[in-house]
Amino acid sequence: MAPATPADLLRAAVATDPGRPALTYYDDATGERVELSVATVANWVAKTANLLRDELGVEPGERVAVLLPLHWQTAVVLLGAWSVGALVTDRLPADVACCGPEIPTRDAGVAREMLAFALRPLGAGFPEPLPPGIRDFAAETLAMPDAFAAIVPVDPDAPALATAARTVTARDLVIAAQAAPLAAGGRVLTTLP
Repeated sequence: MAPATPADLLRAAVATDPGRPALTYYDDATGERVELSVATVANWVAKTANLLRDELGVEPGERVAVLLPLHWQTAVVLLGAWSVGALVTDRLPADVACCGPEIPTRDAGVAREMLAFALRPLGAGFPEPLPPGIRDFAAETLAMPDAFAAIVPVDPDAPALATAARTVTARDLVIAAQAAPLAAGGRVLTTLP
């Protein structure tokens, strides 16, 4: 069966070659370099999806605002949100807001839950306590199970990503990911924010 969602694509990659590099992140300002295999990305995605669903109560169709810069943890949270069938957006209000690395303030009505990302090397969390009502992604995620199974199957034709420009489905994301050169095992370099 052909993959219909980003989670399906990740499962197929794990089944095919789990040790293959999946994501390499460079930070020219700090010199940080992180390379994650397919299996490691899948592990982080499972932990993130479990956090979103089991701890934060995200259900299919709910909005997860990803307000993060280009980073390997941004990719993980996107895939985790799509694994639970959430609609990822780049604006508030939302059911869950993912922000950082500056410590955010908790604004009532902006989001039901707030996850803060320190974006520190090796996935480390914030060195200081966060304000009440804001959760540290690194600390929360590490305690989550290493495997994720959707309770409700993700609808590949439901909206998965909404920006000011357009809204696309999970199936649209898969089609874009399978376009050449990715279909042949190629990799994509991006410097977009």
